Amino acid sequence: MRSRFQYELSGLTAQLAQMCVLAGQAMNDAAHALLKGDIGLAEGVIRRHDDISAMGYSADEKAFLLLTSQARIAADLRPVVSALHVTADAERMCELAMRVAEVARRPDPRHSLPGPVADVGALAVAQARTAQEALLSGEPRTPRHALHDHAVIKELHRRLLAGLIDMGRTDATDVALLGCLYEHFSDHAVRIARHVVSRHPAHHERPALSG
Repeated sequence: MRSRFQYELSGLTAQLAQMCVLAGQAMNDAAHALLKGDIGLAEGVIRRHDDISAMGYSADEKAFLLLTSQARIAADLRPVVSALHVTADAERMCELAMRVAEVARRPDPRHSLPGPVADVGALAVAQARTAQEALLSGEPRTPRHALHDHAVIKELHRRLLAGLIDMGRTDATDVALLGCLYEHFSDHAVRIARHVVSRHPAHHERPALSG
């Protein structure tokens, strides 16, 4: 029975990792649509959102079935409860990618975007890969790498905000919004990496997010 439990848990973990892949792909497409003015690519991101949400619903169902199948010791329940949190974070990442795609659908949103916007977007996409790798490897040290990149994103975001005074009102609003969306995307990726730590209490290091 325990081997069956582990098999189901491994399948759930793989599904969550795939959600991170899809979130990263969605954000990558949204970021490219923004920079290239590709409305069709942006609309593709928005259309795929429902499919990713359905995958999240399926993951939640599997987790609840594992929780209720039979009495379990705390060590068994910890990764299942963690999976519920990961699902919520991955879904939120997909929603944030959709928000970026919505900005990209506006008439010529890229005409005066500063260079760091592309840099922040690329780093945010990389954070999704880090979250996926954390889930598949189970490596408790991964959050440190995720936090380092998150700190870089926060610094780039700070620079973007500092430059808003030289922009027009519409441009400044778009840049401020995009910076927040990318930073929040990274934040949820860091949370997913941290959930790997929660499965390994012997390595339970939880450095705090700044800001």
